[in-house]
Amino acid sequence: MASILQLVGLKLGYERKIRGKTPDFVALDASNSPTQIIEVLNRRRPKSVDAADRRWQELCDRFRRIDIPWRVRVARLSGDRTGPYADVAIQLVRKTENWLVSNPVAVGDGWAIDDYTFLVVAKSPGTQLELLTPLEEVWVDSDTLADEIRTKVSRYAGLAHQLGIPLIVVVGADDTLAVTSDIVKSALSGQLTLSVNLNIFGVGTGRSTSAPLKMHATDAPREWNPALSAVGWLGAGVDEPGVITLFAYDKSARHHGIPASRQVILR
Repeated sequence: MASILQLVGLKLGYERKIRGKTPDFVALDASNSPTQIIEVLNRRRPKSVDAADRRWQELCDRFRRIDIPWRVRVARLSGDRTGPYADVAIQLVRKTENWLVSNPVAVGDGWAIDDYTFLVVAKSPGTQLELLTPLEEVWVDSDTLADEIRTKVSRYAGLAHQLGIPLIVVVGADDTLAVTSDIVKSALSGQLTLSVNLNIFGVGTGRSTSAPLKMHATDAPREWNPALSAVGWLGAGVDEPGVITLFAYDKSARHHGIPASRQVILR
């Protein structure tokens, strides 16, 4: 986030305490006076999902020690989405290695060990076995995201008004969540948008999860505190900072003042 903003010429202060508030970033002018407040909203996976995946990761680490270059998908026949405990994991690795060594292997071959089923889906580009585990599906909707943005706005709107500067909220997310710029745009404007990180390796993992969702009677424009100038989506990069897509709020008291560039797309 900081790298992108600095690339478009902003001088930043990080977590500076201003009149009892500590925003994530403030942009500063030549005299070090704030010119923009920029808050980052991090969407992370639920803790229950992380806990469910932790044992799968431990199983992947054990399977990676097998020096046979296949990609193998694992699922549970019972529909349980959590990974095995260590004693079961050790047995799964030992029996799988014995099966792979003792049989000619091709894509599409499969076997079962107790509650666990395995399927060879591709050659691995490396030299060790690569295990593809069930992915816990997480639904994301624009209404929930809007509530979280509104919490950020309510925290810093007063400060933005006092200083007479724009407030910008930028959303970032764990890359296993199905958050996109369209979800962020809908959160700002009022449409209901829904997405899910589909488990493409989910055969045998049970039915897709779901959650209650209140449908809109109309997609009336969402009203925000006029201190909010824009909402953004951070498409974070790996070898480079990435891109921010910025959606201006048309009823804001102030323009956000961030210029367009390769790293900042204005909508």
